[in-house]
Amino acid sequence: MEKRRKLLLIALLAMATIMTSSLLAEDVHYGEHKGELKDLNIKVVYTNPYFHTPEGLAGYYIGMPMTYEVRVANNSPRTYQHLDITAIQEYYESGTCDRSWYPYPRSVTYRKGEPLPGDSTQVWRDISLGANERITLLGRYNVPLATCDGLDQTHVIIQHTNRGRVEASIMYYEPECGVFCPPPK
Repeated sequence: MEKRRKLLLIALLAMATIMTSSLLAEDVHYGEHKGELKDLNIKVVYTNPYFHTPEGLAGYYIGMPMTYEVRVANNSPRTYQHLDITAIQEYYESGTCDRSWYPYPRSVTYRKGEPLPGDSTQVWRDISLGANERITLLGRYNVPLATCDGLDQTHVIIQHTNRGRVEASIMYYEPECGVFCPPPK
């Protein structure tokens, strides 16, 4: 009986992991919200950068805070209620990094779309957006020393309250809503 309980627990944990990771995968098929999205404008603006790259990207140092805004404009007469807006800081490209500034371990391999170390997810819950209204959500990510240098992206997901499948509640899913650059410390 004990072995059966362990197998059931392992199966449940595996299903939970698959369901959680499917929301963060790039091939999410979200609900039919194409008509609603045409009136929404979503933009990530990086604030207080320490420098700009030659390409014009905002630069932040590893070990220092990165601040940003998620700006959402509703260009329609409709009011949106009960929105959850999520911003996830992720690696923009795949590679291997030699972290001479944080050798625990020193060599790290990472994949595009993988969340950055530390508290890289910020969620604003139960947001309302009135007709022709614009909102600005302030975000901050403290870039830990465990982060690899190189380009990173801000992944934005907007979903509404839904009693059905979680994927059906997703209105907006953009892994590359913004791109920024943290060089080594």
